[in-house]
Amino acid sequence: MANINGTPGDDRIRGTRADDVIDAGAGNDQVCADDGNDVVGAHLI
Repeated sequence: MANINGTPGDDRIRGTRADDVIDAGAGNDQVCADDGNDVVGAHLI
């Protein structure tokens, strides 16, 4: 799997007509944007 970490910067996952997956195996799954908006969205499911 991939780690997404931007310090200081924007982290973005966007899949058009595809699946977006954030997974941390054998651990905690976390999506966090300090001092900003946290958005996790899956459309057309």
